Amino acid sequence: MSNEPSPRPWRVEENSLGWKTCIVDANGNDVASCWGGEGINSAEPAQADAALIVDAVNLHDVTREDRHKLQEANEELFVLRDERDRLRDIVKRLADKLEAHRGIFTGAGVYSQTAQEETSKLLREARAAIVEDAP
Repeated sequence: MSNEPSPRPWRVEENSLGWKTCIVDANGNDVASCWGGEGINSAEPAQADAALIVDAVNLHDVTREDRHKLQEANEELFVLRDERDRLRDIVKRLADKLEAHRGIFTGAGVYSQTAQEETSKLLREARAAIVEDAP
């Protein structure tokens, strides 16, 4: 006996008596039966239950694949959020440095050497962070 489920797609087949609905596998073998719920001649609940079961079984693989894709996308989102936060920190530090150096100009309107070096270093860090993770 195999531990594998019956081959898909499954489908619904109505019993010729009308009060039982059968679920069969891709080979036409019986998998399950749904019986009418409100009397021997009431097939509607059985048909609805069988259709729901068949839909769930036939969509099982697609649902698992979609769930896996969503998990991967979610993991990537966390990585991207971390990277965004890291870049945001670099940009904030750069803005803070530029603000601090705003008033350090010589009479000719040129940054002091220290301000130029610190600003250039922060700009290199920001560019490296952006280029480093580019696709």
